[in-house]
Amino acid sequence: MSRISIIIFLLISVSTSLVAQVDVEQALKAKYSFDQCDGQDDSGNNSTGNVVGAQCQCGVAGESLFFDGVDDHIEFEGNINEYFKANNFTISFYFKPSGSTTNSVLLSKIESCTDDTGLMVRYGNGSIAVDLKGTTGVENKLNVKLKSNACWIHLAVVRRGSAIELYENGELIGQQDNGVRNTDISNNSLLRLAMGSCMSALDRPFRGQIDELAIYNQPLSSLQIQKLLLSVDKFATQDTVVAMGDSFIPTLSKTCAADIQWAPSSVASPSTGTRPNITVTESTTLKASFNYGNCVAVDSIRVRVVNSDEIECENIPMPRAFTPNGDGLNDTYFIALPGAFERLISFDIFNKWNQLVFHTEDPSQGWDGTFDGQKLNPGGFLYKIRYECMDREYVKTGEFLLMN
Repeated sequence: MSRISIIIFLLISVSTSLVAQVDVEQALKAKYSFDQCDGQDDSGNNSTGNVVGAQCQCGVAGESLFFDGVDDHIEFEGNINEYFKANNFTISFYFKPSGSTTNSVLLSKIESCTDDTGLMVRYGNGSIAVDLKGTTGVENKLNVKLKSNACWIHLAVVRRGSAIELYENGELIGQQDNGVRNTDISNNSLLRLAMGSCMSALDRPFRGQIDELAIYNQPLSSLQIQKLLLSVDKFATQDTVVAMGDSFIPTLSKTCAADIQWAPSSVASPSTGTRPNITVTESTTLKASFNYGNCVAVDSIRVRVVNSDEIECENIPMPRAFTPNGDGLNDTYFIALPGAFERLISFDIFNKWNQLVFHTEDPSQGWDGTFDGQKLNPGGFLYKIRYECMDREYVKTGEFLLMN
């Protein structure tokens, strides 16, 4: 191959790669957080939802809408209805069913029971069914059993050319390719949430909560879908290291569960609630059970108990999150085991723009989540500690979360 041919080939390859990479922000055409308990389109693209009967309840981020399974629903007007034709798209949302909901409609764009074209997403008996009907009589159909034991479930339905893909909590769980690229599924109906236009044994209204609905006019990749996920009913920190004889208070993500149980109960005081004091004398797997009454989500972390004198110099443990909300619990981000090294040279914290927001040379001092006297918003930050250990200088860096 000549040099010119190689250059042309590389340019084409790079160009193709750039085209294939979807710009998520530009692809977003409708977004509903439901935090104001209404159908406002937060994307600003004029696709207002008319909320019929649904009530506000705690959601995965802020508020969600609860649908009664009788006649509660949302009907969307405006531009959102133009994105379900002969084109690719991605639908993303969270849902939490109430009880053993069977054969109910999560999302629908079908005008009548005899409509030849349209879109249906159904939930029943722990499974998701997706049905795309095209004008040429060609269909995409999926019926997939959900894998997760989570109470809040994130779904993403992706149309990519002749195929549909279904993602559960960021994992591809089903796909089907009919070999006919982008058949037209358009009709005159409005997009509906939690109830379809056609009422039948297979199309009952949905009973439960729905949150964070988003519509994209492009097929998102698996990595882009994973980045849409929110942390709910989980530990905010991963595996934790504590010094022998010390206690700690675990940090949880957002949860709507009224009852949280800790196990082993003997290490938690109290053994229920969001902020127990954890005291372990040996390395233990700590579990939190988020009880919603009709559903229990479980998450766990490994708590490793160490002697400060036995910690390797390059493995100084640092917390993964803190919550400076003034409740006196986990309000400060600090070096958990300063006794593991001889001397602290500096402890710095930076925001996502690499701006220094905290500095100290005192190992007993921590950061309270403020900068220039102002509380900073929740998000990710970077730490950098320089210290002397065993007559050598070390530098350790990492990420952590500031949470409400």
